Amino acid sequence: QRGRRMFQQNKQRRERERKQQQQQANNMQVLSKTQKSRERDRQRLLKKWQKQFGRQLQENRHKTPLKHRDASVQVRETWGVVEELDFPRMSKLTLPDIGDGEDLMKCGSMEFYDKTYDRVSTKNERPLKRINRNLHKVTTTDDPIIRQLAKSQGNVFATDQSSPR
Repeated sequence: QRGRRMFQQNKQRRERERKQQQQQANNMQVLSKTQKSRERDRQRLLKKWQKQFGRQLQENRHKTPLKHRDASVQVRETWGVVEELDFPRMSKLTLPDIGDGEDLMKCGSMEFYDKTYDRVSTKNERPLKRINRNLHKVTTTDDPIIRQLAKSQGNVFATDQSSPR
């Protein structure tokens, strides 16, 4: 609110000064030293305001609303709380008593990955190759194979798209 009010005040002041300048242009009045320094300061502040608030307005204009997503794992009443973790602790987490996960099913195929694409830069260019295939990005909850597995085995599932790398 405060920024908007100040912006409006500056806008009104600029309009007043612009009208005065138009009148002065008709009279061709020479500016004094103090008037020149004031004008310079005003121009500098104007650029500063445009940098600060112009960017904010552009950012707000391009933000898309967040999609509401349902949890992929439904918490059951029979589950007990072992430990609660916040995100900073979770990133450093190593739990010794939990073993590696078990692959219930392996689906799809993996093609050869050329590691020279990892080292691409402006000096070391590498043209991309077109691949004519249909690529499907399916969420974990919408994956038909996981839905089938959820009926018979397990209760927590992850795919290569949803698991941490």
